Amino acid sequence: MDKVVSNATPLIYLVTKFDRYVVEHPEFAVNIPRNAQIVLQVEGDEQYNEWSMQLAERQREIDQRVVYVKVKGLKPDRSRLLRPEVAVSAYREAGDV
Repeated sequence: MDKVVSNATPLIYLVTKFDRYVVEHPEFAVNIPRNAQIVLQVEGDEQYNEWSMQLAERQREIDQRVVYVKVKGLKPDRSRLLRPEVAVSAYREAGDV
């Protein structure tokens, strides 16, 4: 698998979780400069961290500040479904139209 593709999947996931965190904790973002390049780093994943820093550097604009956000881990996702119910249909028999 292409290294960019394999690293892009966790990046997309992390960015989604980071965005949600900032929405739910706006005070966290107070110290992040406007238009900053945010580099998400995962504690213990040096391969991903190096890839993420290289990608950010390639995308960085002139005079753009860089903010490194180190994530120590992620809580397991929890379902947001409320009391789902299962309804199973009968088998379709040969000759049913």
